[in-house]
Amino acid sequence: MISYEDALRLISSSTKKLHQMTICLSDALGYRLAQEVRADRPYPPYNRAAMDGIAIRFQDYLDGVQNFNIQEVIYAGSASDGVLTHGNCYKIMTGAAVPSSADTIVRNEDLLYVANKASIVHHEKIKSHANIALRGQDLQSGEVVIPYNTYITPSIISLLATLGVTNPVVFRKPKVSVFTTGDEIVGLEESPNEVQIRNSNQYLLTALLAKDGIIPESIRHIKDTEADLYKGFMERMDSDIMLVNGGVSAGDRDLVPTVMKTLGAELLFHHVAIKPGKPLWCGKLPSGCLVFGIPGNPFSCLTTYILFIRSFLNSKPTSSVKFPLACDRIGKSTFDDFFPVQFSEEHKLAPIPINGSGDVRLGLFADGIARHHRANRILKKNDLISFYAF
Repeated sequence: MISYEDALRLISSSTKKLHQMTICLSDALGYRLAQEVRADRPYPPYNRAAMDGIAIRFQDYLDGVQNFNIQEVIYAGSASDGVLTHGNCYKIMTGAAVPSSADTIVRNEDLLYVANKASIVHHEKIKSHANIALRGQDLQSGEVVIPYNTYITPSIISLLATLGVTNPVVFRKPKVSVFTTGDEIVGLEESPNEVQIRNSNQYLLTALLAKDGIIPESIRHIKDTEADLYKGFMERMDSDIMLVNGGVSAGDRDLVPTVMKTLGAELLFHHVAIKPGKPLWCGKLPSGCLVFGIPGNPFSCLTTYILFIRSFLNSKPTSSVKFPLACDRIGKSTFDDFFPVQFSEEHKLAPIPINGSGDVRLGLFADGIARHHRANRILKKNDLISFYAF
């Protein structure tokens, strides 16, 4: 048995480098960038009006001018070649380029317009260089904007478009095969008898993968026999990742480790000092495919995916954020204990009571899981602890 941290290190050292590809920006959602992206020019690329109003020379205002003649109207997308003269102003729209002869914008809310004049009526917010976004204040030309390996979300697509990246270089998505095992498992279209359960973990794993931008190439349920497991795994040896749910504990029909050994898999670890998820098995097939043997209980399945498989997919440990605990908690294990929590009204982590890792009601209430570190037997209310969102 190994620690949570050692398991992460072994997984990280076994990461398979995926090929790069160029993809159309409109199809890039859910991929990871294979190159960092730099600013192609300063942003903003010009001194930009941040508010609708008038552009003035602040010195004119200091000299006592309060009623300005509108010399020109400037709209977004247009520019002025003129030079602002004493007592005059530009009427300017949000997003427009501010001419170099103006240095301050007065908001419409602080003005009264009469005919071709703009009079300042509220003086408390009139400040030099107000309401102008200066050229390059957000980004300088050549500055790294989006780091290597960034997951492409809708907001990243917007940023890539802003930077003029029409065909980003990305890593191809890993080919993932999902297997569920267990003779007690039946499909959703079947009626389970009193000793059978529906195959909820298949849908849990595919939903988790979908959230991480991956659609499995194969989803299968296999009977608990060495022959069936061997045949099923052999057919998907070309996968980058194989997720096998069930069959990794200590029962007579927990045959996945045996079959993987027959297939020539290199064992990375079997059993991790965490609760739930202790039976987790991980190995590497001769083809380079990384195999995760995931415990069958729903909460164990969910926890091991978040902590380990998502880490592998992201090429870095699953990120956590620290929040205060809503109540005292006494540890009942010498392992790292990951327990379901929901946010209280005070935005603290409130533990959710469950009847073991097979409790089917977990998804109704939990916002994620929190870590009770093995080194701390007692956690006190308001202690900051790591939270992992589902």
